[in-house]
Amino acid sequence: MIADPTLLHALLPLAFAFALALARIGGVVMLLPGVGETVVPPTLRAGFAVALTLLLMPSISMPGIAIPAAQPGFILLAALLAHELAIGIWLGLMARLFVLALPIAGQIISYQIGLSSVITPSQDLGAESTLLSTVFGLFATTMVLATGLYALPLQALVASYHILPVGLGFPAGSALHIAEMLTTQSFAMGVQLATPFLLAGLLWQAGLAVISKLVPQLQIFMVAMPGQTLGGLALLALLATAIATAWQRAAAAGMTRLLTG
Repeated sequence: MIADPTLLHALLPLAFAFALALARIGGVVMLLPGVGETVVPPTLRAGFAVALTLLLMPSISMPGIAIPAAQPGFILLAALLAHELAIGIWLGLMARLFVLALPIAGQIISYQIGLSSVITPSQDLGAESTLLSTVFGLFATTMVLATGLYALPLQALVASYHILPVGLGFPAGSALHIAEMLTTQSFAMGVQLATPFLLAGLLWQAGLAVISKLVPQLQIFMVAMPGQTLGGLALLALLATAIATAWQRAAAAGMTRLLTG
């Protein structure tokens, strides 16, 4: 069976629009919290990107470019695809910054309670990330999927077609400013979540200094390390719910700001 040339010519603009939408949505899916994790198989992420593109195509608009009726040139197509992919990656990175706040807090807490020698590799925080930060990262992913936070980056993705239309350029200066601001907020959030452990660690070290002066013959390291670890784990068990609640509220507020631009 030979395809009707008229039908193929009529479907060409739709295929062109699908390719542009897939580039932006695929860039977001690569880094989307929950779906874009390194443990998720690439084929599953690719299938999710295609399915999400088909689902969102009726609700997104492309006012910034007239879809050509004829086959577009290679340079135009490559430039538009690169433009859409850059926007998608930027949106995914901005959404992931809020999720990384919890592993950052776990990294700080792990140092404070004496678990910094337990080293495991991590794709997000580097090869020297601690086991506790990895656990916090898995917990953040679970919270994103269980509480519906994943919907906010998807809503921001749809809204991005009104703020950053297809083919009208990418405001690099504004994007860098937003990235800098959100990175600062993410790191500050991680430090705030770990503040009780920072204060407890400061008081613990001050107390050890006083004890070492009063009892010089005491092997302070042998006494301090078990107490520091056990006390830190007890404090973590006591504050785990409060840390998770505070992170969820801050992440929801941050992703809402991303949605509203």
